Amino acid sequence: MRLFSICSEAWRSISSGSSRCVLAILSITILVTGSSLFEISTSSSILRQARQYRNAGGNIMVLNATGGVDGQACERLSKLNGVQASGAIRESDQLTASALPDTKIPSYAVTPGFARVLHATQNDKVQGIFVSKELAKTFGLHEGDNLALRDGSQTRIRGIYRYPDDGRTPGYSYAVLSSTPSAGTFDACWVSIWPQTSQTEDMIWSALTPAAKSDKDNSITLGQLNSSLGSSFDGQAMYRHRSTAFLPIAVACAGAILGYALVHVRRLEIASALHCGVSKPALMLQICIESLIIISVSSAISVPISYLMATEYVGKTDRLQVLFNASLPILTAYSAYVLGTLGCVLAIKEKHLFAYFKER
Repeated sequence: MRLFSICSEAWRSISSGSSRCVLAILSITILVTGSSLFEISTSSSILRQARQYRNAGGNIMVLNATGGVDGQACERLSKLNGVQASGAIRESDQLTASALPDTKIPSYAVTPGFARVLHATQNDKVQGIFVSKELAKTFGLHEGDNLALRDGSQTRIRGIYRYPDDGRTPGYSYAVLSSTPSAGTFDACWVSIWPQTSQTEDMIWSALTPAAKSDKDNSITLGQLNSSLGSSFDGQAMYRHRSTAFLPIAVACAGAILGYALVHVRRLEIASALHCGVSKPALMLQICIESLIIISVSSAISVPISYLMATEYVGKTDRLQVLFNASLPILTAYSAYVLGTLGCVLAIKEKHLFAYFKER
């Protein structure tokens, strides 16, 4: 048969309904869309847990050593792979606002990188202090405003940081942070690590001063800012052991079975065509064309749905990777579906025509 004749026959099978294209499209679309959405849902759940862990400060390690932290060494930690930000902190003189003269406001001197550890919002054009969100709410302050002090002076608000009561170390939810040069010693070094590795955590000890390193004082500690969500978050392990890890294989098997079954019900038609002299390669090409048409319509439905869900639930940073993972079950299911249809055509023999006729 000529290619044009094969294509015409494939189209007649689609348009007449003998190929059961509506059933095939519905079945394969439900299979691939469901598996794709399941993968997106599982991946977004892992990403959401990671985001919650980081927002709670679980990835922030704190090296406590009163007067034993080298501010410059602590700042240099931010240059390491896996370290998002680092900064040193020490207590300073408390402040008293003119609006609440009887209330002392805890104040801390911090190195320039400390604000990034807390993801503080800031106005780089303003030189001043960082205040907690709770303190800013109390005094009605915003970035660029002035905080009037009891001694008559004023200080500008450079930025605001969040420090919720979610299990993290207390003492900073109602405080002022004043940026200071990193030279000198500090009481603690805060390091934001992502992803968390023991090698990176071990490097934090290098922020100690030589005197602190030689001191056997047990008061020097290294721990999490917030351990309420666990001591670590191994996102890679969670991803490797996710419930959808073997989904591409599962849907491939289902797709192959579906393709085989939809052609198997046409065994009498195919055996009759073979009996009339149509070659097996021509029949396989016809079935392949029909399958490609079915897959094209199905993908026009399933792909936009998967993309919309990924756009809705996954951030831009991880969206491409999640879409790639979600596309794997789609590709394997479609490929297996075509192979299943072709495998069934190969299994149908002309000599079984009368047996198929009796079974109809």
